[in-house]
Amino acid sequence: MTVASITKAISVIFPVLHLLSTVVSSASDSKSQNELVDNLKKNGIVTSLDIERVMRDVDRKFFVASGPYENRSHRLSHGGIISAPYVDAYVLEGLRQNLKVHAKVLCIGCTGGYLLACTAILVESKGSVTGIEVNQQLTTINVENVNNWIAKSDKAKTLGLKLEAPFTFLTGKKPEHQGIDKSTIEALKKLLKVGGHFVHMRRTAEGDVELVKLIRLKGTEFYEVILARLPSDVPTKEEKPTEEELPTDYDILDFDELLLASIQIKHIPDIKVVLLLLVCTVTISFIRLF
Repeated sequence: MTVASITKAISVIFPVLHLLSTVVSSASDSKSQNELVDNLKKNGIVTSLDIERVMRDVDRKFFVASGPYENRSHRLSHGGIISAPYVDAYVLEGLRQNLKVHAKVLCIGCTGGYLLACTAILVESKGSVTGIEVNQQLTTINVENVNNWIAKSDKAKTLGLKLEAPFTFLTGKKPEHQGIDKSTIEALKKLLKVGGHFVHMRRTAEGDVELVKLIRLKGTEFYEVILARLPSDVPTKEEKPTEEELPTDYDILDFDELLLASIQIKHIPDIKVVLLLLVCTVTISFIRLF
């Protein structure tokens, strides 16, 4: 896969969104996935039926080992952070109109695999979701989480979701938990197709964080929408590292190398299901003839 080939195809880009804050009180921490989604709806963060459905379908227990239904971020070893549920909800709601059937999605940082799973359901069979990470250990965590979800989720089985090989690992730039630098944003904007959406975070002069969506109109012309303005004064929940921390500085690869270092979820329906649908279609067509 090359930059030239993917530039024509990407409908949605969103870097990992590590917001170190909460917009919903700690009382909104929940005991189940359904209760978590109910609380996000109650607080006006989940507002559409599509996003409500997909967040109920993808249980965070497969992606977060401790406190999966707490409405806060979780810091992992190896420089990784799993975003808070409300951040995932904001991103999915902000991209909902462009996360349509057949969309091609690039996720810079995979938040433990949760957003990959949600978007894989939304884009349906002819779409694709590609995630990239900053080091091999984080990629492995995402692969294990997504494979665990696919193996145990009825929704994933129904859709015939598979995690595609090969798993080539990326050594990227130092993880940035409060937004990405301007030069990286400009480089990522060039990958968007016309009409594509790009969600990222940036710091304000006051020290807060804005969740921003850019829509490519034509050429170098973009339309900007501020999805949310949030303070960043609440720490993430620390997870005990399972092994030695990696260095936090990495060499930046060019985009050709970066796009080869990816995880991809694809829809590969069970052949029995395909044959059954084919038989039903032929039968219905035959009945209509008479």
